[in-house]
This record gives sequence, structure tokens and C-alpha cells, in this order.
Amino acid sequence: LFSLDSKRYGFITKYIYTFDKSRKLILGYWYDRQQMPGPPYSIAAFNPTSGNLVFVKYPIKALHNYHTTNEPFLAFKWNINDTHLEAGFKWLNYKSAAISGQNQNEQAPSVVFNKPLPYIGLNRNINKNLNIFANYGKTYAGANVNLWPFYASNEQFFTSKQINLNYLWSRFFNLTTADNIDLGLKYTKDNFYISPILFYSFLRHFGAFVPLNTQNGPIYLPANIANAKSYGLELLTSYALTDNLSTFISYSYNKFYYTSNISVNLPGITSQSYNIEGNQAPDTPKNMVKMGVVYKYKSLSVVPSLYYIGRRWGDSTHTQEVPPYIIANLSFDYKKPLAGHVLDLSVSFLNLFNKHYVSTVWSPNSNQATLSQPTYQVGAPFTFIGSIGYEF
Repeated sequence: LFSLDSKRYGFITKYIYTFDKSRKLILGYWYDRQQMPGPPYSIAAFNPTSGNLVFVKYPIKALHNYHTTNEPFLAFKWNINDTHLEAGFKWLNYKSAAISGQNQNEQAPSVVFNKPLPYIGLNRNINKNLNIFANYGKTYAGANVNLWPFYASNEQFFTSKQINLNYLWSRFFNLTTADNIDLGLKYTKDNFYISPILFYSFLRHFGAFVPLNTQNGPIYLPANIANAKSYGLELLTSYALTDNLSTFISYSYNKFYYTSNISVNLPGITSQSYNIEGNQAPDTPKNMVKMGVVYKYKSLSVVPSLYYIGRRWGDSTHTQEVPPYIIANLSFDYKKPLAGHVLDLSVSFLNLFNKHYVSTVWSPNSNQATLSQPTYQVGAPFTFIGSIGYEF
């Protein structure tokens, strides 16, 4: 049983200064303070006895403070005829919560990260039909806080090697950062639309679980030490066959892979080499397709569609394959003006043929995973959803 009660508060404020109709400056500040996400305060162990769960002990129990984020930012927007330029900058100051476990070895101080996060984007209308754009930005993701429950679960082993939590925390607790670039265009002509986008990302301190040898078999150290790259294509196109009938299709290709093998060296511990170079990241299909048609008759819209999700892997070493799947959906939407307002009725039939599939893989090679083995979430069965909306 995990104890995940938490508190969170913060604020965001910004000031906008307009030079003229074409130029604008934005200054702002974001503050966030939270006890979560992670690590868990406690993990309680129970034994089933006579049909009831009886508390045994707390294998993992700790006090810890808040995670705190300070993020001042500024942005400048400038319109020059048919060109729109936007540039911005954020300064990330992130302070992790300190860990105070049950035992002396389960202590780790707060870690402070300071990261510049620049952004620049260019958007230009070539003519009434064609628009092109390019963007660059640096982003981040939280560090893998599961290093704490991992240490507590294996404390006896690490204590025998004279390794405390603080030693691991200072070496393997890092923020994941990514440099992202995308280039694209949008073309519209009469009843035809197409928008291809090329993208590229380089990730540093990406999460991985590295196997360590023990007398009882390997244990898996959560460490933000891997590097990875991602590049690919997103394509969206639609075509109106008639005034009432149109088709659409979107396709994405994403090569998201580790750029090197990884291993760690710890006092008195033999580390296996984690052979993942070139492997696609877990739960990341290279190919995805969505296609369908939209039929409109007066106030009614009918949209049958198909989703294809390509092959994935549940682990970075590619020993657990997740097969591809296709699901069919059907939705109806009815909008009708009513007394000066709008009534909106919608009905959706999801997974129309009750396909059995894996929807999400909680891989250990992510910053949120809590186990060294993947967890597979079953996709939703045939589902009916209805809604009624009324615009006042």
C-alpha cells in the first residue's frame, strides 16, 4: 500500500507591455511548491489473514519536504508583415525535496538544479495557401525519485558495501533535458489540406534502470544517466469529396532511440553493461496512423475512424514485444441552435469491435516508473460515451 497524500500550491503571474500593434513584451513568474510527485512517504506491508489484510510493517517509510520550482520567464512577439517572430527565455530553479528515512543510511539532502530554457519560433505566410514555420525550444522532465524506495528496499545490500542513499542520490539523481527542433508547413487549396512536420530532439540524463549483480540475482538501479535521440515526421491531410463528405488521415513516424550503452561503477559492486544502444525507447511505436471520414447532414455529424498503433517494446533491451493493434471508433454529434443558444448532443462508440490490446506500458526506463519490470495496462474494451452540452 502506497501513501501518496500530498499538498500543492503556487501561482503564475505575467505583465504584458505593448510597444505597438506589431510588438509585444511579456514578463512573468511561475512558482510551484508540492509534496508530490514522489517519492512515496511510505509503503505498508500487509498479510492476508482470514479474509482480512493485517498490517505487518513499513518496509519503506520517510519524511520529506516539498519540491519547489521557481521559473521567471520573458517572451517577445513581433509581427513583420506576413512574418511572425516569437522568442522567449525561462530560467528554471528547481529544488528537490530532502529525504529522511527510517534509518541513518536513508538520508539525502535537497538538490538544486538551475537550467536555462530558451525558445524561438518563426512563422511566415508565403501566400494565401502556404504557411511555413520553424521552432526551437529546450524543455525538461523531473528526475527519477524512485531512487529512494529502490535504496530502502535494498538497504541491507548497499550497507554491506558501505554505500548510503546520499552517495547514490548525488550521482544518479538528475533532471532530464531535451533540445527540440521542428520544421513544417501548412498548405490549403480549395478542398484540400496538408501539413507535414519534421522534428528532432536530443535528450540528456534520460531515465534507465541499470542491472547490478548481487548474490541473489540482479537488482535494477534507477538512474538518470542515459542519452537518447528522437526524429521523425508527422503528417496530417484532409480532402473534401463533397460539401457533406470529407476524409482525413494522419501519420507519424518516430525513431526514438538510445545513443549508447550504459553502465555504472560502484564500490564493491559489479555492474552489468546495459546494452541498449540503437534500441527504440519503451512504449514508443515508430508508426501510428489515424484515418476516417466525416459526414455532415444539416446539424448532424457522423465520424467513423480507425487507429493503428505499431509495434512497441516494453523494455529497453527489447525482450518484451508489444504487438501492433487497430481499433475502430464511431461518433455522432448533433448541434442545434435553440432559443439563441446551442444544444450539443454527442455519442461515441469506442473500440467498436472490442479489440483486446495493451494501451500503455509503464516502463522502468521512465522517470515515473516504480518497478524494475514493465507494467502493462490493458486497453479499454468496447465503451459507450454520451454527453449533453448547452451553450448559454
